Amino acid sequence: MLKITVIIGLVLLIWAHPSFGKSVEDYYKAGVRYLDKGKYAKAIRQFQKILQERQDLPQIYNLMGVAYLREGKSIESAVGSFQEAVRLDPHFTEGYYNLGVTYVGPGDNPSLAAQYFEKAIETNPDFFPAYLGLGWITLSINKDPEKAILLFEKAIQCPEKKAEAYYGLGMAYATLGKKEMTLMPISMLRSMNRLDLSSIEESMIKEKPGQGDGS
Repeated sequence: MLKITVIIGLVLLIWAHPSFGKSVEDYYKAGVRYLDKGKYAKAIRQFQKILQERQDLPQIYNLMGVAYLREGKSIESAVGSFQEAVRLDPHFTEGYYNLGVTYVGPGDNPSLAAQYFEKAIETNPDFFPAYLGLGWITLSINKDPEKAILLFEKAIQCPEKKAEAYYGLGMAYATLGKKEMTLMPISMLRSMNRLDLSSIEESMIKEKPGQGDGS
């Protein structure tokens, strides 16, 4: 289930606007609720109703982009929504991150995805999910496991992405043949009950000759 954090500042802005009635508050709450439940078309309609009243809310464009992306019917609409969010607020980190997610997945443009992940990090160096996305591109596309290790180590600080970050870290060490260094991520994945991920890395270090834990 998609977890959507309530944007308190946005809600206060909507409530404070003199021309807004309770219906707009309801549109926002309904949109977030539908998005959380996976009812994307309904979520999009709620956000569109808000944008009929105001077109200067980057958070709403971002949420609508998430709905389009999850729905999977119109990647162009998702990209357009995220781009409008960052146009309205050039420092809107989540908009850049979501553009990165879109292009690394259905948009199928890892190079452009990397640029957006880098932009997300530039606007907020503590936005750790962007390090994870950039780490995977660096490892799997750019074939640079040593740089990927640095990115995954940053991504580990994100609680929601911790397992994926340890998995990436282990894969980077395994790619370098550093068997002993791979054992730590494997141990962490086991402790998180992510045996699906730890077993993959265990297979890798069994098949690939190790180089120890040296540099």
